[in-house]
Amino acid sequence: HVIYRLDYGGLENGLVNLMHDYYHKEPVYRFQTLEYLEKAFDPKFKGIIHFDELAQASREVQEVLYSLFYDRRIDDRKLSDGALIVISMNPPQVSDYMIAKLSKALVDRLALYKVVSTADEWLRWAKDNNIHPSLYSFVVSAPQTYERNKGRRLKHLSDMLYTFADLTNEEARDELRVIVNSCIDIDSAASFAKHLREIYEVSG
Repeated sequence: HVIYRLDYGGLENGLVNLMHDYYHKEPVYRFQTLEYLEKAFDPKFKGIIHFDELAQASREVQEVLYSLFYDRRIDDRKLSDGALIVISMNPPQVSDYMIAKLSKALVDRLALYKVVSTADEWLRWAKDNNIHPSLYSFVVSAPQTYERNKGRRLKHLSDMLYTFADLTNEEARDELRVIVNSCIDIDSAASFAKHLREIYEVSG
Protein backbone atom coordinates (compact mmCIF):
# COMPACT_ATOMS: atom_id res chain seq x y z
CA HIS A 1 0.00 0.00 0.00
CA VAL A 2 1.04 3.57 -0.56
CA ILE A 3 0.94 5.47 2.69
CA TYR A 4 0.43 9.21 2.80
CA ARG A 5 1.25 10.89 6.09
CA LEU A 6 -0.24 14.32 6.71
CA ASP A 7 0.89 16.13 9.81
CA TYR A 8 -0.31 19.40 11.26
CA GLY A 9 2.08 21.56 9.21
CA GLY A 10 1.07 19.83 5.99
CA LEU A 11 -2.60 20.37 6.72
CA GLU A 12 -2.08 24.05 7.37
CA ASN A 13 -0.21 24.39 4.07
CA GLY A 14 -3.17 22.76 2.34
CA LEU A 15 -5.48 25.55 3.43
CA VAL A 16 -5.81 28.78 1.52
CA ASN A 17 -7.29 31.83 3.17
CA LEU A 18 -9.40 33.18 0.32
CA MET A 19 -10.97 36.29 1.74
CA HIS A 20 -12.24 38.02 4.84
CA ASP A 21 -15.88 38.52 5.62
CA TYR A 22 -15.76 42.19 6.43
CA TYR A 23 -19.03 41.96 8.37
CA HIS A 24 -17.98 39.21 10.73
CA LYS A 25 -14.21 39.56 10.42
CA GLU A 26 -13.95 35.79 9.95
CA PRO A 27 -11.51 34.27 7.43
CA VAL A 28 -13.01 31.98 4.80
CA TYR A 29 -11.11 28.80 3.99
CA ARG A 30 -11.21 26.31 1.21
CA PHE A 31 -9.20 23.11 0.93
CA GLN A 32 -6.45 23.12 -1.67
CA THR A 33 -5.65 19.47 -2.31
CA LEU A 34 -2.04 18.67 -1.55
CA GLU A 35 -0.16 17.33 -4.54
CA TYR A 36 0.72 14.02 -2.90
CA LEU A 37 -2.93 13.48 -1.93
CA GLU A 38 -4.18 13.75 -5.52
CA LYS A 39 -3.72 10.02 -6.17
CA ALA A 40 -6.16 9.16 -3.38
CA PHE A 41 -9.03 10.48 -5.54
CA ASP A 42 -8.17 8.09 -8.35
CA PRO A 43 -10.74 5.21 -8.24
CA LYS A 44 -7.85 2.73 -8.65
CA PHE A 45 -6.01 3.99 -5.58
CA LYS A 46 -5.53 1.56 -2.67
CA GLY A 47 -3.69 2.72 0.42
CA ILE A 48 -3.67 4.52 3.73
CA ILE A 49 -3.99 8.24 4.34
CA HIS A 50 -2.55 8.97 7.77
CA PHE A 51 -3.50 12.20 9.57
CA ASP A 52 -0.99 12.52 12.39
CA GLU A 53 -1.74 14.53 15.56
CA LEU A 54 -5.09 15.85 14.36
CA ALA A 55 -5.74 17.27 17.82
CA GLN A 56 -2.79 19.62 17.24
CA ALA A 57 -4.56 21.18 14.26
CA SER A 58 -6.56 24.37 14.61
CA ARG A 59 -10.35 24.28 14.60
CA GLU A 60 -10.35 25.70 11.05
CA VAL A 61 -8.20 22.84 9.76
CA GLN A 62 -10.38 20.25 11.49
CA GLU A 63 -13.59 21.73 10.12
CA VAL A 64 -12.31 21.69 6.54
CA LEU A 65 -11.46 18.01 6.92
CA TYR A 66 -14.87 16.98 8.24
CA SER A 67 -16.29 16.40 4.75
CA LEU A 68 -13.32 14.17 3.96
CA PHE A 69 -13.88 12.14 7.14
CA TYR A 70 -17.70 12.11 7.05
CA ASP A 71 -18.52 11.93 3.33
CA ARG A 72 -15.15 10.83 1.91
CA ARG A 73 -15.16 13.76 -0.46
CA ILE A 74 -13.80 17.25 -0.92
CA ASP A 75 -16.15 19.47 -2.93
CA ASP A 76 -17.20 17.32 -5.90
CA ARG A 77 -14.23 14.95 -5.69
CA LYS A 78 -14.79 11.56 -4.09
CA LEU A 79 -12.12 9.62 -2.26
CA SER A 80 -11.25 6.22 -3.70
CA ASP A 81 -13.09 3.28 -2.11
CA GLY A 82 -9.66 1.72 -1.63
CA ALA A 83 -8.46 4.58 0.60
CA LEU A 84 -8.37 4.00 4.36
CA ILE A 85 -8.25 7.09 6.57
CA VAL A 86 -6.27 6.68 9.79
CA ILE A 87 -5.97 9.39 12.44
CA SER A 88 -3.41 9.22 15.23
CA MET A 89 -3.26 11.45 18.28
CA ASN A 90 -3.14 11.45 22.03
CA PRO A 91 -6.44 10.31 23.59
CA PRO A 92 -9.23 12.91 23.18
CA GLN A 93 -9.57 13.28 26.95
CA VAL A 94 -5.90 14.31 27.25
CA SER A 95 -6.23 18.04 26.79
CA ASP A 96 -2.65 19.07 27.66
CA TYR A 97 -1.46 18.30 24.13
CA MET A 98 -4.43 19.75 22.26
CA ILE A 99 -4.54 23.04 20.45
CA ALA A 100 -8.24 22.65 19.60
CA LYS A 101 -10.42 20.02 21.25
CA LEU A 102 -11.99 17.59 18.80
CA SER A 103 -15.71 18.07 18.34
CA LYS A 104 -18.01 15.42 19.80
CA ALA A 105 -19.49 14.95 16.32
CA LEU A 106 -16.09 13.96 14.97
CA VAL A 107 -15.19 11.70 17.91
CA ASP A 108 -18.56 9.92 17.60
CA ARG A 109 -17.82 9.08 13.98
CA LEU A 110 -14.41 7.58 14.67
CA ALA A 111 -13.61 4.02 15.70
CA LEU A 112 -11.18 4.71 18.57
CA TYR A 113 -8.37 2.31 19.45
CA LYS A 114 -6.01 2.92 22.35
CA VAL A 115 -2.56 1.61 21.49
CA VAL A 116 -0.34 0.77 24.46
CA SER A 117 3.22 -0.34 23.83
CA THR A 118 5.23 -2.61 26.12
CA ALA A 119 8.85 -2.74 27.23
CA ASP A 120 9.40 -5.89 25.14
CA GLU A 121 8.13 -4.12 22.02
CA TRP A 122 10.37 -1.13 22.71
CA LEU A 123 13.39 -3.36 23.24
CA ARG A 124 12.77 -5.08 19.89
CA TRP A 125 12.63 -1.64 18.28
CA ALA A 126 15.72 -0.48 20.20
CA LYS A 127 17.86 -3.28 18.73
CA ASP A 128 17.52 -1.79 15.26
CA ASN A 129 17.59 1.88 16.23
CA ASN A 130 20.98 2.45 17.82
CA ILE A 131 19.83 2.78 21.42
CA HIS A 132 22.86 3.17 23.69
CA PRO A 133 24.01 -0.28 24.92
CA SER A 134 24.10 0.73 28.59
CA LEU A 135 20.52 2.01 28.44
CA TYR A 136 19.37 -1.05 26.50
CA SER A 137 20.85 -3.43 29.08
CA PHE A 138 19.31 -1.37 31.88
CA VAL A 139 15.78 -1.59 30.42
CA VAL A 140 16.28 -5.33 29.92
CA SER A 141 17.06 -5.69 33.63
CA ALA A 142 14.43 -3.15 34.76
CA PRO A 143 11.51 -3.15 32.27
CA GLN A 144 9.42 -1.04 34.63
CA THR A 145 11.64 1.86 33.52
CA TYR A 146 9.83 1.83 30.20
CA GLU A 147 6.44 1.84 31.87
CA ARG A 148 7.41 4.92 33.89
CA ASN A 149 9.09 6.90 31.12
CA LYS A 150 7.95 5.55 27.72
CA GLY A 151 10.04 5.52 24.58
CA ARG A 152 10.46 9.20 23.77
CA ARG A 153 12.25 9.99 27.04
CA LEU A 154 14.43 6.92 26.74
CA LYS A 155 15.36 7.74 23.14
CA HIS A 156 16.33 11.25 24.21
CA LEU A 157 18.46 9.85 27.05
CA SER A 158 20.12 7.43 24.63
CA ASP A 159 21.03 10.28 22.28
CA MET A 160 22.54 12.22 25.18
CA LEU A 161 24.56 9.22 26.36
CA TYR A 162 26.33 9.05 23.01
CA THR A 163 27.74 12.55 23.63
CA PHE A 164 29.72 11.24 26.62
CA ALA A 165 32.65 9.34 25.17
CA ASP A 166 34.77 9.75 28.30
CA LEU A 167 33.36 9.28 31.77
CA THR A 168 36.73 9.07 33.53
CA ASN A 169 36.60 12.65 34.82
CA GLU A 170 34.32 13.82 37.60
CA GLU A 171 33.05 16.86 35.66
CA ALA A 172 31.68 14.68 32.85
CA ARG A 173 30.04 12.35 35.36
CA ASP A 174 28.36 15.28 37.12
CA GLU A 175 27.03 16.59 33.81
CA LEU A 176 25.72 13.14 32.91
CA ARG A 177 24.04 12.84 36.31
CA VAL A 178 22.12 16.07 35.67
CA ILE A 179 21.05 14.90 32.21
CA VAL A 180 19.87 11.51 33.45
CA ASN A 181 17.82 13.14 36.20
CA SER A 182 16.21 15.51 33.70
CA CYS A 183 15.32 12.75 31.20
CA ILE A 184 13.75 10.06 33.35
CA ASP A 185 11.93 9.81 36.68
CA ILE A 186 13.85 10.03 39.95
CA ASP A 187 13.66 6.34 40.89
CA SER A 188 14.71 5.20 37.42
CA ALA A 189 17.53 7.76 37.36
CA ALA A 190 18.92 6.46 40.66
CA SER A 191 18.73 2.86 39.43
CA PHE A 192 20.33 3.76 36.11
CA ALA A 193 23.19 5.58 37.89
CA LYS A 194 23.86 2.43 39.89
CA HIS A 195 23.69 0.38 36.67
CA LEU A 196 26.29 2.67 35.03
CA ARG A 197 28.61 2.45 38.04
CA GLU A 198 28.51 -1.34 37.87
CA ILE A 199 29.29 -1.29 34.14
CA TYR A 200 32.27 1.06 34.48
CA GLU A 201 33.61 -0.62 37.61
CA VAL A 202 33.60 -4.01 35.89
CA SER A 203 35.16 -2.62 32.69
CA GLY A 204 37.60 -0.44 34.57
